[in-house]
Amino acid sequence: MGNVFFKPWVGKEYGNPTAFPKKIMALGESHHCNDLDKKNCSLDKCLKQPIECQSFTQNVVKSYLSEQDTYERWYITFRKFEQALSGRKLKDEEREKYWNSLLFYNYTQVPMEHPNQRPNNEQIKYSERGFLEVLDQYKPEIIITWGRNIFDAISNSKKQIFVTINILDKVVKLPTFEFDLPGDKKCIVFPTYHPASPRFSPIYWNKIIKSFM
Repeated sequence: MGNVFFKPWVGKEYGNPTAFPKKIMALGESHHCNDLDKKNCSLDKCLKQPIECQSFTQNVVKSYLSEQDTYERWYITFRKFEQALSGRKLKDEEREKYWNSLLFYNYTQVPMEHPNQRPNNEQIKYSERGFLEVLDQYKPEIIITWGRNIFDAISNSKKQIFVTINILDKVVKLPTFEFDLPGDKKCIVFPTYHPASPRFSPIYWNKIIKSFM
């Protein structure tokens, strides 16, 4: 995967039906590095220090699973997403089971300088090859994008199909599209609200995610 800078988190049970009957990729948009505005750190330095920076994604998940004595505000994002996958609050040992069954990858392969920064078209295009390499190597059957922006970015010219799902007495039309995988298999892609958003309801999204299993 020569075009991947931020290596994905690949759970040790990914591909085994430990928590899910299918291989699932959770796809975030980007990493935000608070150190880029410091004198001892720069974007150029980050891209040249694979040992320090390439494990960013993996270390984020490890930090969440350890939690130890420090609680970070962003932990709630991961907690809400795992509740959407499971349909309930998880105990610590259950949490590890779910994340060890997932592939988690951030699409944009350059860091953002602050939380409100979004990747531009050039950065999205630059990151496409890395994403396709991850797709080819790990062959997920379901990709859940954290937000509509990254869903639209990776769909490119692919035809979007709206799937009708009955959720909590409401009819939901959810956009989806597919990637072709080897062996005439398909990978279906669909967006959720970003788990950090107040609009993200784990109960609601659990119903939708289960419909694709």
